[in-house]
Amino acid sequence: MASILVTPATQEPVTLDMVKAQSRITHALDDALLLSYISSARDYLEIVTRRQFLACTYQWIGYQSPPRTVVLDRSPVQAVSEIATMTGSVVDGILDPTTYRLVPGMDPAVVALLTPVAPGVLLRVTFTVGWATPQAMPPSLIQAMLLLVAHWYEHREASTMERNIERLPYAIEALVWANKLVTA
Repeated sequence: MASILVTPATQEPVTLDMVKAQSRITHALDDALLLSYISSARDYLEIVTRRQFLACTYQWIGYQSPPRTVVLDRSPVQAVSEIATMTGSVVDGILDPTTYRLVPGMDPAVVALLTPVAPGVLLRVTFTVGWATPQAMPPSLIQAMLLLVAHWYEHREASTMERNIERLPYAIEALVWANKLVTA
């Protein structure tokens, strides 16, 4: 199942000043527009890469598969704060933190259940995902955001008289491809 955002990040990975420097904008007339592009670029790139850029909280609800394993669909996972067992939407119990662990070095993240949970028991995993600060993010994702915002600012319509814009410029695709989370 897909993870659900519980608590969003409190800042954007790139600042208005960074975008204005990238695009060589010296006025404040389009600041609100640029801020909306920043938010939209982050959202778009998080969806495409299946990575959360800055720390926030998600919940994953589903069944263990294979037995004693939960594979989370967002990355990079910092910590698992709680695993609850559920019947429908009602929480039956909370697993003791000593009965599970986040497997280090796995991408996508894997949670190992050290104590068996009965087959067919619905689990709700609450976890923190995303880099702690923008400086901890891969520079290529920061650059992809800057290029995407600049591209959208320059090309505000889907097509222009000079040329049709059918897809993202190669530079952005290359930066995104290198950071895309691949799952089976």
